[in-house]
Amino acid sequence: MNLERIRDLISARTGLQPDSLGLTAVAGAVEGRVRLQPGERPEDYAERLARDPLEFQALIDAIIVPETWFFRGGAIYNALVKSVRERLGADPAAVVRVLSLPCSTGEEPYSVAMAFTDGGLPAKSWSIDAIDLCANSIAASQLGRYREFSFRETPAEVRARHFASAGEPFEIHPSLRDRIHFRVGNLLEPMTLNAGGGRFDIVLCRNLMIYLTPAARRAALGTLDQLLAPGGLLAIGHAEAGNLHGSQFESVGPEGCFLFRRKEFIEPKSELKPRPAPASGGVRTVMPLSPSGSPSLPPSLAKAKNFADTGRLTEALAECRRLLGLAPTADAYCLLGVILGATAEPERARDAFRKSLYLDPHHREALTHSVLAAEAKRDPVQAGMLRARLDRLTAPEENP
Repeated sequence: MNLERIRDLISARTGLQPDSLGLTAVAGAVEGRVRLQPGERPEDYAERLARDPLEFQALIDAIIVPETWFFRGGAIYNALVKSVRERLGADPAAVVRVLSLPCSTGEEPYSVAMAFTDGGLPAKSWSIDAIDLCANSIAASQLGRYREFSFRETPAEVRARHFASAGEPFEIHPSLRDRIHFRVGNLLEPMTLNAGGGRFDIVLCRNLMIYLTPAARRAALGTLDQLLAPGGLLAIGHAEAGNLHGSQFESVGPEGCFLFRRKEFIEPKSELKPRPAPASGGVRTVMPLSPSGSPSLPPSLAKAKNFADTGRLTEALAECRRLLGLAPTADAYCLLGVILGATAEPERARDAFRKSLYLDPHHREALTHSVLAAEAKRDPVQAGMLRARLDRLTAPEENP
């Protein structure tokens, strides 16, 4: 069975390196899905997979076999409690936002909730979002029922406090289950990750990057940077620390916890000042409109655009990146994507457009380029979804 097209589709949409999931995982899952359609050939299945997002999700659910447990890497939870306690000491009114990605079958976010509760942190002072690519894992998380195998590092008294049943299946107490917001999401699609708006103070992204392609790892780090608030904490797996060397993250916390802090931005001495944050406290930045109805560019971004228009792409790229170092904006990321596309770096261009849409999901130019990029990559499902979003933006103007 030739699985090359299917493997490529999995990598393109999820960032996963199929071989990292096990040599037979993809083949076995495909065979199982094909058997559900008598008479279907593997090549026919590849065509159906490319155009049917529900079938693609079903295949991902069949491939990914979760294995985790409560309080995995136990020392990290005490470190997180200490960090939140210090934050609340400085700002008692703060609400610390936590993201568990991937959350698998829920053991990690529930462990955070149990640790915070047992650490005496007021319930009003924290919130937890939990996201996974696998819909089956999200369904299991929301159910909150677990076997003995999930408690290999859980003290008996902790289980007794937080689980409503005394025997298998052990069911998480509703007071904790209802505190966590579970949903399906994709690290390569930032717009699926942050339904609540704002940035996260803590992101747990452990043991994911080891399964990603090199390009997807780079994109993932960019997304994590956008998700984290200045000074926010990132938790990764022990085998993944090398991915952060030379990045915007620095190691903090107890040895063995693999906690990293997003470095505080230090404003360089320059005549340019970062643009103020929106009054809502969110992370989106939308450029003001000129009288003609098109975005009016600040002088610095106009300079980068002029470099690009006159073919001085190296200077345009440098100017764009300098501006993004000052204050990330949707317009600057969109222009960066255009420049990268012109320099034959399509993967990095797509990543720039993704970041632009994360900051402003209604950015028409970024959406238009994203549609073209998806079509160039022969991904009709992604192109169709993006085009539908673009059509929704233009519909009110066409039908006032």
